[in-house]
Amino acid sequence: MVDFAVVPERTALVNVDMQNCFVHDSPISAPDGLVVLERINRLAAECRGVGILVVHVSHVLRPDGSNTGVLGELAPILRQGIINKG
Repeated sequence: MVDFAVVPERTALVNVDMQNCFVHDSPISAPDGLVVLERINRLAAECRGVGILVVHVSHVLRPDGSNTGVLGELAPILRQGIINKG
């Protein structure tokens, strides 16, 4: 285990790709995605409570698929618009 001081003004919680399709009711959603989401939401609330920045980012594809790249080859379902903007 790493032992270091957490300095809230120099710390951030970064959530990546917690989009609906990865969490619940989708062919590519994670098993127990809603359980993980609940834990992340609790952690985010704690972080905000002590002044830690919480950042959410998501991978969004353009409607024309021009930024799909190799990801479309790895997960062809993405070409169906499952993570398109909107």
